[in-house]
Amino acid sequence: MIITVTLSPTIDKTVYVNNFQLDLVNEIYDTREDAGGKGINVSKMIKKLEGNSIATGCIGGRVGNMIIDKLQEDGINYDFVPVQTNSRYNIKLVDIVNKSFTDINESGGVLTIDEINNLENKIFSLAKEGDTLVLSGRVPSSIESNIYRKWIEIGKGKGIKTIIDADLEPLREAVLAGPYVIKPNIHELERLFQENMNSIDDIRKHVNKLYQYGIKIVIVSLGDKGAYLFTKEKELYYKGLEVDVKSTVGAGDSMVGAFAYAIDNNYSIEDAFTLSVSVSTATVQKDGTVMAELEEVNDMKIRIDGEGKIVCNNL
Repeated sequence: MIITVTLSPTIDKTVYVNNFQLDLVNEIYDTREDAGGKGINVSKMIKKLEGNSIATGCIGGRVGNMIIDKLQEDGINYDFVPVQTNSRYNIKLVDIVNKSFTDINESGGVLTIDEINNLENKIFSLAKEGDTLVLSGRVPSSIESNIYRKWIEIGKGKGIKTIIDADLEPLREAVLAGPYVIKPNIHELERLFQENMNSIDDIRKHVNKLYQYGIKIVIVSLGDKGAYLFTKEKELYYKGLEVDVKSTVGAGDSMVGAFAYAIDNNYSIEDAFTLSVSVSTATVQKDGTVMAELEEVNDMKIRIDGEGKIVCNNL
């Protein structure tokens, strides 16, 4: 089983405009609303792959009810902890003409110590030995930035594999606990080490420093330039393909979802990475935070096998 955790779930409202102009009236020609938050997006992708997951986290208020309604529509299994604060409502501005994608996100409300303790109890009542726990997304300012580190340590003690997809201090703390997988994009990796990385040698040098903490797999996404996967023994790379990008929101989450699904189904590292890149590439061609359908993923796998040119170096 896969358990996904979203500390701050959202409703993502995607707004589509043509040639957005600052300080002028811009006409919206289409909108859509989706349940969002990184862990929820992960669960949405697992559902598309016909896998099983349970989405948990903290949810509250009118927006929280909207999130529940959307998850029920999508057939996503969930078990949230109710909280007093209203869940977030975010705006995703897509300019079709200029191919730009702008996020305008609410910060989220205050979560209490009791609410976080309730969530912790919920997580480890759901996650059992052999399960995969996905911790992803922002940590609200009212919570200690080491919360993911704490949960990774508890999970490892219970025989649970953890995947972390975070940024800044929460990622820095999480690394110290040695999660099974981390999936930073290149900018998050640079912020983790507070250094610019301009080549594969730069990336490799810094990734090699992570194994000392017990991390087994590092996936580094490079946007339209592709993605790398590193273990102590292997280095895999898929170059980016030229596709019609409709939304980049959720692309990284779809990659995490596919990798979690692959782990849960005992895929090889190579097959897990191929699936993850195929899913991410297919998902950026969807609107809003809609995840790619299984048929689209399978079609993309065929294209990636032909054009993506995976490079495998034994290290």
